[in-house]
Amino acid sequence: MDNYSFIRQSELEIASKVNLLSKRIRSQEQVAVDFSHMTLEDELSEEEDHKDSSREAFGSSLENHKLSRKQRTHIRAINVKRKRDFVCLEKVNGELVNILEGLELHTEVFNAAEQRRIVDKVCELQEKVQKGELKRAFTAQGKGRSTIQFGCCFNYRTSKTGNLAGILKHETVDPLPHLFKVIIRRLVKWHVLPPTCVPDCCVVNIYDEGDCIPPHIDHHDFLRPFCTVSFLSEC
Repeated sequence: MDNYSFIRQSELEIASKVNLLSKRIRSQEQVAVDFSHMTLEDELSEEEDHKDSSREAFGSSLENHKLSRKQRTHIRAINVKRKRDFVCLEKVNGELVNILEGLELHTEVFNAAEQRRIVDKVCELQEKVQKGELKRAFTAQGKGRSTIQFGCCFNYRTSKTGNLAGILKHETVDPLPHLFKVIIRRLVKWHVLPPTCVPDCCVVNIYDEGDCIPPHIDHHDFLRPFCTVSFLSEC
């Protein structure tokens, strides 16, 4: 559970457990100021508080317990590790280009208990898919992955019915789960995500051993940067 990593991307998307996307069809002004859907208590921190209180009841004297939740959260936020100097040079139109420009890696955003809770939620969503309770879910053929869409409906390629790749504006899809909104709120507060591009949709990709996603460039319907959260394996 310690192999958590978070990636914020410009053009490149990496195989992940949960991808958070921002829909291009929303204006920048709306995204910048519309935090009403994220006025939720940080349940991940609340759960940590509850565990701390339980330990204190047994007489624990750890120094961490002398700090308020706000203080502990601030310390964790400033200790997030951030790497922005990725370099991979390739020739594009005869010129050397760093194809990883804009790629960022953020680690230690979630602790082990938080990771377990998020992964448990993904497993719960898998069960709902198996029961037919979610609207947009599919499994890629061969060595692919299982995918669940939330917030908006989109095709990866032109469908058999003639719908082009990109966002399907007139299709219904399940809303973002409550816990995903809590995750997004933390990512914004901890400066992993910019407040000008708050994700309002996501795709959950679930990989078994040997599964993969082929290299690709995501559709221009989605605002950059792309955001990928990876659990249970290294990015």
